[in-house]
Amino acid sequence: MAKIYAVGDIFGCANELDVILGSIDLSDNNVVVFLGNYIDKGPDSRSVVGLISDLQDNYGSDHVIALQGKHEEAFLAWLDDPESAQWFMEDEDLATCSTFMNKKTWESFEQVLFEKEMAELSTSAKIAIDEDYGYLVDWLRKLPRKIVMDDYGLTFTKRTVIHEGEMHDLTGSPHKTGEIPILVFDTDTGSFI
Repeated sequence: MAKIYAVGDIFGCANELDVILGSIDLSDNNVVVFLGNYIDKGPDSRSVVGLISDLQDNYGSDHVIALQGKHEEAFLAWLDDPESAQWFMEDEDLATCSTFMNKKTWESFEQVLFEKEMAELSTSAKIAIDEDYGYLVDWLRKLPRKIVMDDYGLTFTKRTVIHEGEMHDLTGSPHKTGEIPILVFDTDTGSFI
């Protein structure tokens, strides 16, 4: 019996992700599919991205599949055009940005927060993120937005799993509830357990 785990919104909750990962069995033919929204809202967006990319490196992209979610799309769009500063201005207390900078870079960045214009500050943040964690940004850029497993009648997209026309929404708020939504599909029975 193989299992396919679908993991919904994580929103920067690295500790909660660690708990979930402890319950996922990636032996044999088991697969985990992360449905995006790894960043924003919670305390440690960069660690979440790092955990998932490391997991994929360790087990391979056949066993660990990661999709790009709406929040990653917005983050990457900002990095492509930091002068627009839209996402940057919406990053609550610059929480996500701060996790994508090493401590020394963030401390230097904080010192000039109120001395620069928003577009200049946004561009400086983008440069710092590229320098400190550009490899994780590159990993995010390569993620697909959808994956289909025809053999099981499964389609995975942002926050959702569709099985034979029935949609399962894995929207969650782990930064508020402490729980990351997860769904497990049994390939032998062709149903969720």
